[in-house]
Amino acid sequence: MSEEKNEKTTYKLYAARTTNEVIEAVSSLRFTRITAKYTLIYCHDERIIANALPFIEYTIIRSEEANRLSPADKEWLTDCNFMIIAEEAMKKKELILQKMEDAIKVLEEELENGAPKEEKDV
Repeated sequence: MSEEKNEKTTYKLYAARTTNEVIEAVSSLRFTRITAKYTLIYCHDERIIANALPFIEYTIIRSEEANRLSPADKEWLTDCNFMIIAEEAMKKKELILQKMEDAIKVLEEELENGAPKEEKDV
């Protein structure tokens, strides 16, 4: 089995005022949420945002500011994260399946060898 790299990609949440220019600029980006007043962009590389919005002011929404997000914004952000997690799991599917099989084998061996029974409190 090959050694897996432990690469961690950090996504950040960006916001800009919604304008026709912003809507057009972010249309090719993957995770965007456009409302009447603001546009949210969830991305792992600020250079992508800077390239998409070269002359548009945007800001990073820090975790301590997340309480300002609406329930719909939070739901959208959760959906984005679920998609990212699912994709990562699919990339590592073989490794995950192998680890599950290994865990099952260990449990089967313990059961066959008479794993110690739990003692009941008297």
